[in-house]
Amino acid sequence: MELIDRHDQETRRQNNFSLPCCRVGAIRGWHLCRFFCRALVVALVIGDFMIDQRSLLTLSHSTPLAPPKPSIAIDPSDESCPFRNSPLYRSVYIYPTPDFSLNQTRAQLAQQNSIYSPKGGRTNGGVVRPYPWLEWDRRTREEGGGWGHYDVGSPMGQYTLELVVREILRHPNSCLQTDDPQEAKLFYVPYLPSVEFHQGRLYATDYSTSPYGKAIYDALEGNYDAWEDYFGFTSKYWKRRNGSDHILVWSEPLHGYSHPKMKRGNHHFIYTQRLLRPAIGVVVEVSTTFVDMFPKCAAKNILVPYPNPDGKWLNGKFDREAQELGRKINAAVGEMGGELYRPASYYYNAGNHGTCANMRSAMQADYKCTQSYTILNQLAPAKKKLPSNTLGMRLSKICPCPGGDSPSAKRNFDSLLAGCIPLVLSHDFVWPFSREFDPAVNVDPNDFSIRLNAADFEEPHYQENCTPDSRGISRGLPKVIEDIIRNDTELERLQRGVKKAADLYSFYRRTGSEQDMPDNPLREGILPDGGAAHALVDALAARVGGERWVQCEKELARLTRHLPEVKTFKC
Repeated sequence: MELIDRHDQETRRQNNFSLPCCRVGAIRGWHLCRFFCRALVVALVIGDFMIDQRSLLTLSHSTPLAPPKPSIAIDPSDESCPFRNSPLYRSVYIYPTPDFSLNQTRAQLAQQNSIYSPKGGRTNGGVVRPYPWLEWDRRTREEGGGWGHYDVGSPMGQYTLELVVREILRHPNSCLQTDDPQEAKLFYVPYLPSVEFHQGRLYATDYSTSPYGKAIYDALEGNYDAWEDYFGFTSKYWKRRNGSDHILVWSEPLHGYSHPKMKRGNHHFIYTQRLLRPAIGVVVEVSTTFVDMFPKCAAKNILVPYPNPDGKWLNGKFDREAQELGRKINAAVGEMGGELYRPASYYYNAGNHGTCANMRSAMQADYKCTQSYTILNQLAPAKKKLPSNTLGMRLSKICPCPGGDSPSAKRNFDSLLAGCIPLVLSHDFVWPFSREFDPAVNVDPNDFSIRLNAADFEEPHYQENCTPDSRGISRGLPKVIEDIIRNDTELERLQRGVKKAADLYSFYRRTGSEQDMPDNPLREGILPDGGAAHALVDALAARVGGERWVQCEKELARLTRHLPEVKTFKC
């Protein structure tokens, strides 16, 4: 019998009862509902991009698994599970969490469950150490009030992918988990690298490599000693397919197994997150340059959107706030039905940093000379301070999304949720679940977004007094956006596409109702069952069998020893 920590068991019992209870409307008001219901239940190495052939050879004999077995017959009690028709139904094994309070030895664990290794905790007196991220996960979830990952309205909300994916795979209502590793099609390693790294802080203080990150790093190179020692599990299932059936999740674009500073370009994809090794990496970012250089290896992994676990984006609260602001300009806003009133042509509010700092500076200077800025500025809560992204995006038709410290940003996906057409100004940004990442996918970003050449907007169009630059250096982003908006047919086409894309790129369903969606679905244990959750499960199912890793191996074997060194992102 698996040993699962008591908190997990309690959470599952609570979710099994409280979610159906609350959603059928037995009790109105989410917080009262939650209180009442719960009361009732009390190496491939590329140095300067030179391939180390010796490392390549260690994993060159992988063979794909047999094709997935026919779907397991659906248990009648699982009929309400949103992923019941997936090939992964009851087919993902999640490495368990021991009850560390029992202080059990490796021998005791191995006796109870063969998933544990008799070598576990060998450098700690035979006792497997408590996983450090579990305590930080518990504290930030239960205590809140800081910069933890469960403070979904804070900047930490963008780094919650590892928590969202864990919830998708282990939630009792997802019906994806199996307790039998022998029958599993995929294995999920519930390592929370971002939670471990930040330790409840916005800015981490320790950039050293975690022994747990190092253990997984070594396992991908065929060395399983640290995996068995620190995690305490057998290496049997890693060895079976070199880890090509193992799922690893990286919530941050510039962090992974390690936390190097001042590195950009392909470094993080190749070294920090090891996306050229066998495991299935679920990530929020790759670059166009990386995908072009390693198309097969990139497609072995899964690119997903930044999560937005703030329920107010989903339950209509922010929409209603934006509508109230809109009434200050147009008293008839309430008569527009379900459509938000968008008086501004575009909304831009971002700092001047990263690879595209010059363009960002020019965009900021030009924006202050637009009618959009004037309109939104008069709606701002403080003088000379624009409304927040949550409202500014909802009051605008187009939302520019420039590259920054890395090619992507949460704003690209938030704009879709807000119904604002994203205008991408980043060569290296790649839309998840689209043909930009995987040619086998049919989603075309041109249906819901605009992409312009960033180099065309690195000089401001307006001078300091807001008169156009007579030299004609730049046509100016404001003029380009106005031309787009004047084309009613094109604008309507993009707005229709945005509505569809908003569903695809959200892990949680947009309900428009606070009864169905609390303000903090992550803390409340709501199962993510939005379009992005389904797309992720489908993508995982497509990687069963290891064929994509085999194609990646072949791609790496064909590469010449000297490849272009990529140390920066393209703006």
